[in-house]
Amino acid sequence: MRSTLSKLPTLALYGELRALAESFPDLTYQIPMTDDRHRWMGRARALIGEALGLAAETEFKLAQGKLDSMNGHETGVEEIKTLVFKAIATIEFELPAGQRGAFIPAGNVFDAMAAVSRIFSEATIDLLIVDPYLDEKFLIDFAQLANEGTPLRLLRDAHQMKASLAPMARTWATQHGGRRPIEIRLAAPRTLHDRLIVVDEKHVWNVGQSFNNLAGRAPTSFTKTDPGTSDLKIKAYETIWAGATPL
Repeated sequence: MRSTLSKLPTLALYGELRALAESFPDLTYQIPMTDDRHRWMGRARALIGEALGLAAETEFKLAQGKLDSMNGHETGVEEIKTLVFKAIATIEFELPAGQRGAFIPAGNVFDAMAAVSRIFSEATIDLLIVDPYLDEKFLIDFAQLANEGTPLRLLRDAHQMKASLAPMARTWATQHGGRRPIEIRLAAPRTLHDRLIVVDEKHVWNVGQSFNNLAGRAPTSFTKTDPGTSDLKIKAYETIWAGATPL
């Protein structure tokens, strides 16, 4: 439990920690120390202290000190990652259930797929995916995680669409037919900015990365939006969907 002397509200701290993990710097041994990396380290130390207390802040400082040592460098990197993820998990448990997200460490593709599967399994009426860069990888890796019989709608930006998406969609339709109905539409170029999963036109999850590289090289997160924000996003994207061009 956080100290009563903590400065940031719990939800704000959770958001700051997630943003911190999603911008994890390149800590390759002996690369030049940039201003951005200095700022990230200072911010990380302060936020970990805010979330976990002075002892954890001291642990971070000790881990940071190992980065300049050839023998201790890798250990230092892992200790820093562990402290960041521990802080996120600790603060997440203090949030109301509706505001909790699932945080997925860098490169953990199987956990990413498990998180997507859990969210997709909630949909029984309709599943809308919004992703400006969605490509055939979604059909290959994620589409079958939806419940059989639940219509799947995919909305992507028309800008720089890969030519491979349309034939893959036709292959999907031929193979699955009405058992797994799917529809893809293209929004006007550069009009999509969010990456979302909309479940049964009621619940909205923000996705930290495009599905074409989900948890591949950088951390990502799935965060459920509050009901008021969900209503606004659903209305906005249903309007975009209605005006979008079928693939």
